[in-house]
This record gives sequence, structure tokens and C-alpha cells, in this order.
Amino acid sequence: MDTINEVANPEDIIISLDADTEYPPAYFESMKQIFAGVDLQSVPSSVSARIANPRQRVVALSNPYYHKLTGREPEDRAILQYEIYMRCYHRNLIRIGSPYAFTALGSAMAVRVDAYRKMGGMVPKKSGEDFYFLQQLCKIGKVVTQNSVVVYPATRLSDRVFFGTGPALIKGVGGDWNSYPIYPPKLWDEIANIYQNFETYFSPEDYQKLKSNSKTESQLQKFCHEKFDGLRILQYLKARHLENPQADEAGLRKNLETFGIPIVLPEDFSFKTAKIEFLDEIRNVLLYKKGQE
Repeated sequence: MDTINEVANPEDIIISLDADTEYPPAYFESMKQIFAGVDLQSVPSSVSARIANPRQRVVALSNPYYHKLTGREPEDRAILQYEIYMRCYHRNLIRIGSPYAFTALGSAMAVRVDAYRKMGGMVPKKSGEDFYFLQQLCKIGKVVTQNSVVVYPATRLSDRVFFGTGPALIKGVGGDWNSYPIYPPKLWDEIANIYQNFETYFSPEDYQKLKSNSKTESQLQKFCHEKFDGLRILQYLKARHLENPQADEAGLRKNLETFGIPIVLPEDFSFKTAKIEFLDEIRNVLLYKKGQE
């Protein structure tokens, strides 16, 4: 990206690709429409009204995705549970009006060059570079998460990094999902309440400092969101979930009800025994589409 940045024009687009990800022929063309298009196309108006500075300029894309199934049951079962976890996470971020409503996949993202320059480029990290990259972009503009063209990353077990899809699949195949629980909606509702009452979350000293540096209420909200960012949301969820852990099956059931998705889980539903086809159906209906509440 830094090499591209040396020769690119400010309005050019950097598209991040993986060699083992399938990209439909229209993918590049779709970039032009997205970066020249409507700022609010990723969320319905009822949600965007709750987001600080919703009419920001589009600076990046976090593209919809489907991991390819392999035909090998342990791997397919693991990637489907992981995707269901990620889709529930993303939908809840949208539901509560979070400015950080994106899913970080390095093989499914793009950025405008002038935004890349404004944020100072990508900071090298041992893991999660794509997450921190998109999080920073959320703080300077709009990260779109909708595209009619879907990309298809490979289902790959990998221990090259500490966390992410590869390590998650290795753990998942081994039956360990402790790092990727399907958080119940009530925890997300707590974050929504924090959004409405930031002064109850921050210490009086920290909140007063943010307030004194703000000229308007909207600027104060922006500063609060920048401090309580995507990483802080994850840390909050993990801490609260550990206080009262719930089975992922129960979390999924509650999320489907909250999203109003008309799919019925059997009483004995289990990620370990459910048919691959049924898990695939669940991940399909969880893909957030424009206009959904």
C-alpha cells in the first residue's frame, strides 16, 4: 500500500486482495460506484440517525463475503460457526448505531488514497492489521459495508497470526470457541445505553476533559465514540460475557429473535451436530442487506 501511495492520485482507490480469494468480474467496477456514491447506503435512515456524523464522506469499503466451503465437514462446520459469530456481531453493531459497524477481512476491503494518507498509512501489527486499519478509517470518514458484488475467501487453517480467521478455524475444529462467543443482544443493548449516556461510562475527569475540548454536542459525541471505539466495544463484551457465560446456541437463538429473522432453531439445536446445510442457511439469512432494521 505504501508503494502504491507513492504514485497514486488522491482520488485513486487501493483494493486489498488475497491470492486464494475469488473475486467476481464486476468487483473492480463496483468500487467506482461505491466510492462515488451515496454515503448512507450501508445503513437504513432510522439507524443512521443515531450515528454521530452519519453523512461523512465514503473513505473505505468492508465488502460482503462468503467463505468457500471445502466439502470437509470439520472445516466447513468451523467456518460456518465463525461466520455466524461475525454476522451476529456486525448486525448488532448496526442495530445499536455504532460508527464501527464493519467486519474486518483483509481480502475484502478497499480505501481511498487521500484517506490512507490522512490516517498515516497502515500501522504494522502482529495480528489484526485489517481491524485496526478500518477502525481508524471509521474515525475520519464513512466505511461502507454494502455491495451487490460478494467476494469468496478461502477456508484456510493458519497459525501465521495470533488471531483472525485462520487461528479461529484451528480452535474451532478442536471445539474451542471461547474466543468467539455469540454475544446475547442484552450486552449490545448495554452498549446502546452507553451511547446515550457516555457520562455514566467515562470517569468524571475523562468526560469533563472531552466536554471541555468540544465546541458542540455533536463534537462531544464524536470524541466519545473515538474513545469508546471498536476495540473498547470488544473488550466490554468480553468482560461482561465472562461474568455470566452463555452457550453459543442460546446466544444465536436470542439474536435471531432480536433481528426478526424467521428461522426456527430446533430445541436440541447444537453447532456440533446441526447439518452443514442448515448452518449454511443461517449464515445466509444473517448477511445484512440495505434497508433491514
